[in-house]
Amino acid sequence: MSLREPRQPPFQYQIHHGSYYWYGHSGLMQSMSDEVAVLFDDDFHAGLTLLKHGAPDVVEAYFFKMIQTYKDSNQDHMFNDLKVVSGKLDVDELNRAISTSGYRPKFLP
Repeated sequence: MSLREPRQPPFQYQIHHGSYYWYGHSGLMQSMSDEVAVLFDDDFHAGLTLLKHGAPDVVEAYFFKMIQTYKDSNQDHMFNDLKVVSGKLDVDELNRAISTSGYRPKFLP
């Protein structure tokens, strides 16, 4: 798939040849990875908030940086609400989680 192909609807993942393709605000492909990861804050009072999505190494690095930031500020309890899910996730559930605030995807434990 090249950037010259027709634009897709913005802000969604599609699966092509077993890989996840992310189409950003321009409707053009922005990234590709064989697996995808999502990071949520699952606070009991505030509800579920999507914090980051993308390639697993990028999302997991962001997750560990957040944990360190909470530890450095003596807010250890804050990282207990963080949840990372990665792998071959259902693309429809993934797109719905990205586009619908507070939506709890079926792949989230």
